[in-house]
Amino acid sequence: MYIVSKRFDLTFIFGGATASLAVPFLVMWNPGLLPILFWIWLLVFDGTHLWAAYSRTYIDRQFWRTNKPLLIASPLVFLLPLSAVVLQQLSGSMKPIEIFLVFAQGWAYYHLVRQHYGFVSLYDRKAGSSRETHLLHKWALYSGLWIPYLYFIATHPINRNVAGLPPLEQSFHQAVTVAAIFLSAIAFILSFMKAGKNSNQEPAAVTQATNSLFTPASSFTGTCILLYSLIFYGIAPREPFWAGAHSVVQSFMLLAIMMTLFHNIQYHAIVWHYNRKKYRDESYGWAQRLNRNFPVYGTVALIFSSLYVATAWSSTEYPSLTGRLLTPAFIPAAFCIWWGVLFHHYYLDQKIWRFSRTPDLKQQLGMVA
Repeated sequence: MYIVSKRFDLTFIFGGATASLAVPFLVMWNPGLLPILFWIWLLVFDGTHLWAAYSRTYIDRQFWRTNKPLLIASPLVFLLPLSAVVLQQLSGSMKPIEIFLVFAQGWAYYHLVRQHYGFVSLYDRKAGSSRETHLLHKWALYSGLWIPYLYFIATHPINRNVAGLPPLEQSFHQAVTVAAIFLSAIAFILSFMKAGKNSNQEPAAVTQATNSLFTPASSFTGTCILLYSLIFYGIAPREPFWAGAHSVVQSFMLLAIMMTLFHNIQYHAIVWHYNRKKYRDESYGWAQRLNRNFPVYGTVALIFSSLYVATAWSSTEYPSLTGRLLTPAFIPAAFCIWWGVLFHHYYLDQKIWRFSRTPDLKQQLGMVA
């Protein structure tokens, strides 16, 4: 019922949640570590996970043959940040950029939620779960992840200030907090419920295992809900942790790490598992050469990530390793490249993990029909 094995899944697919929760303890112990941790995360985890998507698409000779229109047309998403920059230059106002960033933040979180749902779907497929049980897992996950996020967007003082809204009255804030946590708790409970009968195509041993309360699908759903509840109800209200924060992105650096590190680790896990099973001969071109072992894969990913990090540094949005702030300036080129690459990843990723588009996913990941 596990995607790879129990040990692999618990370490790399579930285990990223532990890594995300370890970060705030380090920052609370020494707030000066936050800029260092941010750049380490950006270089080692976030930038490399972008390469992971390219490692099975743009350098795969056969993927080019079957998905050429997607690979050629998908970079058009770079026009989105470019359009925002053009409007900013024509109007002389930062309002188009602010509106764009609201949209970008929403798409980024949607991307995280969809990946987590992808793992729930894989686990349910492996277990032959009934459609009813899968829908319980699906909507428990969606509710359990979107409720705390929307709570954070609507109640955090920094977000309300950006939106031009007054701070919430304490009594009303407390009532909203209780209601949001209550709904998240319901979603957490629903993640362990079952309905309907398991697929008849499954062996009796698998069917018996899926009747257990803690299946991989339900446990992963519950882990996601618990993690993001801790992030948005426990950590987010205390942001900014970095005393030198002068902008929204600087104020939420810890949140950015915590939200995305879990995603980064599990994404590398599933891509590497897929790549090492698929790319075993030269028929795939550079995909075989650059995925022949993990040191090669990791080295190329770090080289790509260094360019990604250079773009982030050029944006002047983030402090140096020592916490020194660069002179703030809006750099249109850095803005377009940074968000263009991220948007390209979001769009490409939601296409390449569909079973209908890439039939070999069932074979490489050991999925049932």
